Amino acid sequence: MIRIEQKPFGYKITFSGIISEKEVKDWHVESEKTLSEGPNDFSVLVDMRDMELLPVVCREQTYHGQKLYKRMGMNRSVVIVKDKLTSMQFRLIAQQTGIYADERYINASNNENWENDAINWLLNSVEPEVEKELT
Repeated sequence: MIRIEQKPFGYKITFSGIISEKEVKDWHVESEKTLSEGPNDFSVLVDMRDMELLPVVCREQTYHGQKLYKRMGMNRSVVIVKDKLTSMQFRLIAQQTGIYADERYINASNNENWENDAINWLLNSVEPEVEKELT
């Protein structure tokens, strides 16, 4: 499941479960519509705590989705993860799309203040606690 919600800082995107290629394509279409109707400058919190590893077939669409968000005005993002593989997978995509420098990763499995840290990064540029080693 993928859900987009408007928030005071911009958008919260929740990825959970096993994501299908159709879901990623639908997310891209929904994102185009949502972003075209929204502010020109925004931040994004991506909650991936309950997502399984993204299937290979979905990576290209995710790449294009990240490029879309950047092109439409995303200035900062934060990704909430629970495992090392998901973190590594999305760091690689972020490096390829050019958003990596303004994206932070928070390991929710050992940071009970992850949401507060995420919002502080998005709104105030306060660096979150450095991601501790994920298992």
